Amino acid sequence: MNVLISQPPMYRGSTWLPYVYGSLRTVADQDPELRDSCKWLEPIFNQVETLQDFKDKYDPKDIDVLGISCYEWNHVINFEIAEYVKKHNSDCLVVAGGPQPSWRDGEIFVKHPFIDIIVKGDGEIPFNSILKNHLHNKPNDLVPGLIENDEGR
Repeated sequence: MNVLISQPPMYRGSTWLPYVYGSLRTVADQDPELRDSCKWLEPIFNQVETLQDFKDKYDPKDIDVLGISCYEWNHVINFEIAEYVKKHNSDCLVVAGGPQPSWRDGEIFVKHPFIDIIVKGDGEIPFNSILKNHLHNKPNDLVPGLIENDEGR
């Protein structure tokens, strides 16, 4: 299972430590099954500033799970990346976290239908459960702190 984490930088040309990637991967690697089953692709943290940069570096068909860490400064490019990946790989599971998108917005999945799951709050433990469930083709309905896209609802 190929996992890509996207947290583009605040400023063009800036170097951004992939903290979210490190946190999510560290927790997942504590589980032997996930450690053996997940291939973590090079995270997006400084080399992708436009959708074309993403297209030049990644093939959407190679991504099974896309985690986007969304903040005011990067949510637009993250949404563009997620929409592009979903369009070219409908089986990719798109998981959004961070303060953007607002999970309180009742229209969030209408506005962003390419997002499958939003994680409220800290994501390390829920993301680990999402990966495990995805690996075994199980639902995420028992994972606390998630909002799932149910055909736009």
